[in-house]
Amino acid sequence: VERSGLMVEPGEVEELYRGTVRAIREEIGEDSFLLGCWGTPLAGMGLMSGSRTGEDVVLGGDGFRTAFRTMLRWGFLNNIAWYGDPDVVLLRSPLPLETARAWATAVALSGHALFLSDRMEDLPESRVEIARRVLPAVDARPLDLFRPENEGKRIWDLKISHLGREYDVIGCFNLDDSQSVQLHLDWRELGLDGDALHHVFDFWEGAYLGCWEAGYFVEAAPAACRLLAVVREEERPTLMSTDRHVTQGWVDLLELEYGEDGTVCEGASRVIGGDTLTLSFGHPREQGYRIVGATADCDEVSYVNHDGWSRLTLGASETGEYRWRVRFEQCERQSFPVSTAEWKSEQASAEKRVDGAVLVRWPDCYFNNAGYLLSVGGEPIGVTPVNRAVLREPLPTGAGTLEVRPIWHDGMASPDAAVIDLSTVL
Repeated sequence: VERSGLMVEPGEVEELYRGTVRAIREEIGEDSFLLGCWGTPLAGMGLMSGSRTGEDVVLGGDGFRTAFRTMLRWGFLNNIAWYGDPDVVLLRSPLPLETARAWATAVALSGHALFLSDRMEDLPESRVEIARRVLPAVDARPLDLFRPENEGKRIWDLKISHLGREYDVIGCFNLDDSQSVQLHLDWRELGLDGDALHHVFDFWEGAYLGCWEAGYFVEAAPAACRLLAVVREEERPTLMSTDRHVTQGWVDLLELEYGEDGTVCEGASRVIGGDTLTLSFGHPREQGYRIVGATADCDEVSYVNHDGWSRLTLGASETGEYRWRVRFEQCERQSFPVSTAEWKSEQASAEKRVDGAVLVRWPDCYFNNAGYLLSVGGEPIGVTPVNRAVLREPLPTGAGTLEVRPIWHDGMASPDAAVIDLSTVL
């Protein structure tokens, strides 16, 4: 306006801008996608379908962090004012595979506009697989309830209610490309029942991490993420995850129904031609189950039983909607007695870090275990799969000691505990 020589009052600039955008909108029609750009054009709200909200990205960890910060800063507008565009997602080398997954996961989990900027025919299969699992973009809406000490807002929780399934898809992000981090998922902080058991499933690894009370401690590699489904335990096998999309059922699951006695589950799913769809079921922690039969009206159907969980895989030559039915029966769960008899509490340590968190370490258990159950002040706070934990304040009332007990997949924990004094570091 200044260079053109037009004399415009400050309050009229926005209306001139909106008039221009309105003319464009009227010309292209309501069915066309109009993307705003050049900064974050807030004056275009109500007229633009989407808007660039971030800086240009580059290939590497800095590009990932730029996009991540953009989504944190402007995510409150996404799918409310418009669809936010944090710039393109890059998947190609030399970006590490873990960072490519984290970048794509963050955009997909938050429901932002998802643009890919690689020559797809040049990508190796491992990178194409990432693209398969994050498209299409979903209708996620933001709600910012991050705790102040959640540095960089590294824990993102997408709550999904679909076909009677109530579950959380949780992204645990590490923006530091020099070291791994540990993040504590506290069921109560996530709005879940802290006294109930919850299945934990790792989407990108396709791995079942167990069924635990109170919470879970997640290890995230440098410049990477862990994407977990957290589903409340039922007295029957429960669908935890599907591998079609990062939302783990929202995109592909069309129908779902359980039989009255819990031994039958049936439904319908959208299967992509030439691909497979795997549905993972978690079993009650104290009662074993196994699949004894499965049928489907697609080309291929198979299943595999594991201790504590099962997988059903469907395959089709053509994309379509296919019905399936799976039948379970009860069986014994594998159990293993765990013990801390060889531990000495003086071998454990606790130290206050510069960020205010407490890093606690203890010796690895010689005997088999699925992880370590941690209790503070007598109250369970979660399970960690490794022999360390990062505790962040505020800790439970009366916290003075940390009790560490090895625990098996069936929930049997050692009667003995390594006791670590926290009073000197709190």
